Amino acid sequence: MSPELVALLQRSPAVPSAPEVVRHLVKIANDPDYKQADLVRVVSADAGIAADILRLANSALLGGQHRIATLSDAIVRLGIRRIRTLVISRCMIHGVSAASRGQIDPSYFFRRSLATAALAARIAERSTGVDRDAAFVGGLLCDVGVMILSGAMPQRYRPAAECYAPLHADDLVSREREILQTTHPEISAWLLDRWMLPSLVVEAVRHHHDLTPHVASEPVAHLAGILNGSSEVARALCEAPNRTQIRGMCVWAMEHARLDLEQLVPILRTVESDIAELATTLQVEIISSRIYGIIADAIAEQLAPSPA
Repeated sequence: MSPELVALLQRSPAVPSAPEVVRHLVKIANDPDYKQADLVRVVSADAGIAADILRLANSALLGGQHRIATLSDAIVRLGIRRIRTLVISRCMIHGVSAASRGQIDPSYFFRRSLATAALAARIAERSTGVDRDAAFVGGLLCDVGVMILSGAMPQRYRPAAECYAPLHADDLVSREREILQTTHPEISAWLLDRWMLPSLVVEAVRHHHDLTPHVASEPVAHLAGILNGSSEVARALCEAPNRTQIRGMCVWAMEHARLDLEQLVPILRTVESDIAELATTLQVEIISSRIYGIIADAIAEQLAPSPA
């Protein structure tokens, strides 16, 4: 990324700054001797964040069997790493939501981002040596660079922004390189680094459209592959895919995620409910339609092994 582009982004109101709660939370999370009372004090300072933490702690996505009502109990159930993930994700998503100046449909952006996050987390659960929370936050935030570029340079970025829409065939990353000599994964990684996310997540996001083994360590390459595959499947879930091509796309995606194709089927069966729950937890509006569940079921039927 050129120094000129960095300088432009640093001056742009489209680039959100990490709020005080995030800076405090990262500091506490990096302290091996942190006290739970300090964590409660930090997250209690923002009523919206506290409510979201309670909501997540009681969500089906995390498998909570007993309803809890206090922030202290929620912190015990979730743990500081997952709380850090939730708070950073929530703050960054809301920070970039108004950045596109109308070029990117926010509802479409959120659905793709939530679908990528849900798929990445579920795939990570079935993978060896992959952190589920890292996959979740990487999937959720890997496309924030699209919103930032759209808001920071609306006229110059417009030809690329037009690619981030349903049923658009042009390759977004190629168009970005053509007009900017950089890509939205680079911008996403730059922002994640500024917000002090773990380097594994930052680098996996940076490489999730450029999977060249010689530039990434094994953990980064594996996580980047999961983000890549999840992103492509999520894009299909936000469109009306050609059924004759969908199996090939899923094969390609799962090869990058290093997962057997059959393991994608149960993930697809639950992805719509995961997306809805995440939208409620993160307080974002998404396109609501049964068609997405129907598409997921259709893809699952295409992938399911034939009966003996």
